[in-house]
Amino acid sequence: MSEMRPYSAILLSLLMQGTAVIGADPDSTTLAWLTDFESARQAAKKSDNPILIEFTGSDWCVPCIRLEKQVFKQEPFLSFAREHLVLVYCDLPFRKKISPEQKDHNEALSKRYKAKVYPVILLVDHTGKAFFRQDGYRGETGESFVRKLRVALATHEDTPSK
Repeated sequence: MSEMRPYSAILLSLLMQGTAVIGADPDSTTLAWLTDFESARQAAKKSDNPILIEFTGSDWCVPCIRLEKQVFKQEPFLSFAREHLVLVYCDLPFRKKISPEQKDHNEALSKRYKAKVYPVILLVDHTGKAFFRQDGYRGETGESFVRKLRVALATHEDTPSK
């Protein structure tokens, strides 16, 4: 049996806890997007990776849909995220049904981080402190978005308070 990657071990642990995961196959064109922020914080602390939160309106927000296709489904982002990020999907759809509990969770998280115009992308540490924010989709490719994330991570790592 092959050696389990740290990403796979964290994912397995979260699945065993019953945490919702979207797209859990680490070798496909989808990623494991958690829907519970507390589980993501635990995974981030364990893996020593930051959390990327995507605030989206998956069924009504055109820029959100473009971001998903042009960045989050592209190989440069997929590879980078598997190695360096814990992902949280915070969806506030109009038509698509989500549980009342998930809706409350997403609205509270959105309020906490003042996500008002979608999409909003945040990088936060395991304590929930944000150190990168992008409001809106700016036409990036997967590759250019990863470059932006690498700069944010490098800047954050150089901060004396970390």
